[in-house]
Amino acid sequence: MKKVLVAFFFLIGLNSYSNANDLLFSERLFYPEITEVTQVNDKVIIKWQHGEKDATSNIKYENYVTKYKIEVTAKGEVDEEVYKIKFGIVEVEKGTSYYFEATPTVREVELETGLLKIGNAYDFKINAYYVDSSIGIGNLVEYTIKPISDVTESYLKNKYESTFLYPLSIQLGNLLIKWKDQHIDDDDVKNRVIQIIGEDDFNRLYEIDKDNDRLYFKIDEDEFEMDEWYTVQEKIFFEDGSFLESNEREFYFGDVFRRFKDIEDHFADDKIAKLIKAGIIKGTSYSTFSPDENLTREQFVTLLGRALGIADKKIDEPFVDVPSGRYSEQYINAFSKLGIVEGYGDNEFGPQDHVTKEQMAKILVEVYAYYKERDVEDIPKTSSTYDDIDEASEWAKIYISKAKRLGVTNVKNEDNYRPKDNGKRDEAAVMIYNLLRSLDILR
Repeated sequence: MKKVLVAFFFLIGLNSYSNANDLLFSERLFYPEITEVTQVNDKVIIKWQHGEKDATSNIKYENYVTKYKIEVTAKGEVDEEVYKIKFGIVEVEKGTSYYFEATPTVREVELETGLLKIGNAYDFKINAYYVDSSIGIGNLVEYTIKPISDVTESYLKNKYESTFLYPLSIQLGNLLIKWKDQHIDDDDVKNRVIQIIGEDDFNRLYEIDKDNDRLYFKIDEDEFEMDEWYTVQEKIFFEDGSFLESNEREFYFGDVFRRFKDIEDHFADDKIAKLIKAGIIKGTSYSTFSPDENLTREQFVTLLGRALGIADKKIDEPFVDVPSGRYSEQYINAFSKLGIVEGYGDNEFGPQDHVTKEQMAKILVEVYAYYKERDVEDIPKTSSTYDDIDEASEWAKIYISKAKRLGVTNVKNEDNYRPKDNGKRDEAAVMIYNLLRSLDILR
């Protein structure tokens, strides 16, 4: 296809150019333009645009561009050391002026600040390389590299101003603590410690071998009291007397569901706790469950798939808006194959649309019928339906009535169901709990 395009533009260009070598895409297409150079933590982010100013032409620049090349040149003096830059696509070695490339569809790249000299100014220049070997020369932007202390909330001391460190994660069960140190010369380190602070004057220091390059260590669980919160922090002490402290991280030692502070005294905390322990539902962060947060269609189907152990990656006609490899794909495909869930028109599922309570009722009844090997028509309706049943879509009324009879939509023993409302995380948890109980899966 590219050869056809080149030939097409070549024939047209002969009418206005005397020499075929003078036919340059770079003279007829907009040039690339760097729009922003900024720092985020230890990265320099370079963004550019190409063709946005020519929206009426409908030109797809990736059809004509083979690659973008960004040139980074030091304006002041820099070390003579040859840098090696890795950026996922290519790897090059240069001296005071070096290059890196990006594919035609990319409009943003990252460069580690550790490769550049803090306080020094650099020119960032972008060029586009076209299929006819011509070059679209873009603009040049000057940027001065700032100390990381100016762009992060890290603790910085003396000559280690380019250091940013932090615990990465804390996993319960074996109290696995991870951390990451950047740009620290171990020869200058006197010792490293992990400090853990808890209630009742609990204060422990665990010294880490400074030559140990592992990113984790384990702590004896017998030292900790159950159902209590602790704070962990890394500290690095240097030979010159200076030190660095990481940011603090909290962790909870005890039953996993108790660390979610926003479901304490919640009306459904016992049901949510059982689903959390079973690995069916998780929190939205380490210490929050977000019970009032709206649920999406893919999230609800994923929860059901985990609860019932239903997953299938293969389907004859996959939904066009459920990308391959997405976390919800295997659950959506499985329920679709079983006829439990349906999409919209044009073979779309709407995975990130909010799931409504009437949709939830239909799916729950269909799942119940599948597991009991019964037809939905054979499941009886309730004799006393919800007061607001007339607000439901016509197709949904029968499902809401049957769901109430089965007891799966009984969340707060309310007279109203609010069928058009979006389903919330706590409501979904209770309904799935009720369904598992009705199927004798959970007791």
